[in-house]
Amino acid sequence: MPLFSLTDHMTSHLRYLTVIFIILSASVVLTGCGTQPDLEQKVIRPKVTAIEIKGGLMHQFSTTGEVTAEKSARITAEFRATVTSINKKAGDQVLEGDSIVTLDAQSVSARLSTANTSYATSYQNVQQTKLTAQKNVESSRIGLESAKSNLGTVLKQNVARKVQAEAALKSSQINLNLSVSSAQVNLEAAISQTSNTVNTALTSMDEIFEYSPEYKDLDNIREVHIGVRDPYFKIEVIEYLMDTYTQFRSYTPSYKSAKQLLVRAIQALDKTLQILRLSVTSPQYTQSQLDSEISKIIGQQATIRTIISQLDSAKSALDLTEQSSGSDSQTLVNARAVYESAMADLEFAEQAAHRRVEEAQIAFENAQASAKISEIGARSALAGTSGELSQARISDDKRNVRSPFAGQVIDIPLNIGDEIQPGTLLVAIENDSLLKIVTYLSAEEVSNVYKGDLVSIENTSEARVSSVSPSADPVSKKYKVEIIHSEKALTPGTLVRLTFTSTSKNGNGERIFAPITSVHINGSEIFVWTLEGSGEFPVTKKSPITIDKIVGEFVEVISGLSAGDVLIMEGGRMLDKEGIEVIIDFEKQTSNIDNTNIESETRSPKPEVLIPKS
Repeated sequence: MPLFSLTDHMTSHLRYLTVIFIILSASVVLTGCGTQPDLEQKVIRPKVTAIEIKGGLMHQFSTTGEVTAEKSARITAEFRATVTSINKKAGDQVLEGDSIVTLDAQSVSARLSTANTSYATSYQNVQQTKLTAQKNVESSRIGLESAKSNLGTVLKQNVARKVQAEAALKSSQINLNLSVSSAQVNLEAAISQTSNTVNTALTSMDEIFEYSPEYKDLDNIREVHIGVRDPYFKIEVIEYLMDTYTQFRSYTPSYKSAKQLLVRAIQALDKTLQILRLSVTSPQYTQSQLDSEISKIIGQQATIRTIISQLDSAKSALDLTEQSSGSDSQTLVNARAVYESAMADLEFAEQAAHRRVEEAQIAFENAQASAKISEIGARSALAGTSGELSQARISDDKRNVRSPFAGQVIDIPLNIGDEIQPGTLLVAIENDSLLKIVTYLSAEEVSNVYKGDLVSIENTSEARVSSVSPSADPVSKKYKVEIIHSEKALTPGTLVRLTFTSTSKNGNGERIFAPITSVHINGSEIFVWTLEGSGEFPVTKKSPITIDKIVGEFVEVISGLSAGDVLIMEGGRMLDKEGIEVIIDFEKQTSNIDNTNIESETRSPKPEVLIPKS
């Protein structure tokens, strides 16, 4: 019943009772006018009937359910196929795993063959990837060992060169008396080496960068490898080399020009060496080629530094001889300068060798990381083809239709040679050793049905709810409920009557329901009359309440009443205030009740009244 219907219903009751009250009051007044007033005023106590509020609402309803086997299976085709053999017939008993029907499906066989081929290819790819990665790692390891060996060689050679430099210094100490002519010859000899040496260095750098007309566009292999890790710096170096080449073409033999040109050449070689270290390698331009060009540039640096040293030494010797003939102090200073220069070259060679070891170590670690990534990718592809192969094998296995459990064959609607499509029924199997009753309930009915609830079956037996679907059928909007039943009296395929009994509860315990006749509505105020006190004459109390939905002749009370409260059922319409003493009407009083009981599809019984305990 909607809330507004409840309001209209109670309002009409209230008007009717108000009219009766006015008539009774008038009768009392008229009677008093014709008699003498009593010496003692009598206390008038209204008579009421009351009940004690009990929590919960026993809800009972009936519906129809279908008896089925607890274990049943309808096996349908999942792919297009041809029936090649039928090994059982309807009525046969089968065990779990027994072959019932055999199918032939070309698409399934082809898929299995393709999956096998793909898996084999992926497996071979994994092995090949591992082999290639191992080769790359081994090659990088050999490069690292080579760089370490080269470092050892440089260190040994530097020991011998240090001895030579020290011997040259000692020889300079002995040969202090050089003549002017001898010094001039030495200087000219040093100057004469400048042109050829610088020309050789420029030619080597030209071969690397291909900036002159002789080499430009000759071979683009170096262009796409040399210095590609910093192309802007590469352009800067090429411009620097072209300026050096221009200076070389205007060179005139003299100590000053030679020294400037040699220093410029050293700087150009330094920049070239930096560019080479910013290069990349490939099968077209190998690490070995790059290492060779680096070694060549380092050698030319050493040669030019030697010539600069010789040039400076010869010039110093000449100056010394010219300034102070016979004096050996300046000669000795020059010899020491040569020695220090040689030591600087030795240190530079060692540093270069150490850098090569570091670069080789990085290349080795990169090769190891690349090997891992490649293998992971290949194994991932193998895992994918393995999954496809497993699915293909599962589909292939389904060509032999087997019994999923022990039971009886109900139907095989097939003939040998039949062409079947996906979804075609192949075989129906049941095991009726345990029965299942299936019914469908509305959202309101299923709200108080839970797994484990007892259900009456045809009022002759009981069973418990085994499952309640969490979602409704999208078409019927009803929820599937299953009940397991073990008695053999029922037959699969028959319909039986089911009776559900449940008690409504809320999150804090049992819900509270009150008879509609006990609820009063005055405008926007909704309340009930309750009784307080345990004496002979309990007193009235006005209790505002909040109500919710109506179930039969009862309404749910959300707040304002609790289990144990004594509620006035009849006589409350005559009350107008709290604190009035009332008399319980014994003629209408009956025994105590435990629960409010409402049964679907039948009338709701009247709630029984209760004499408050003293």
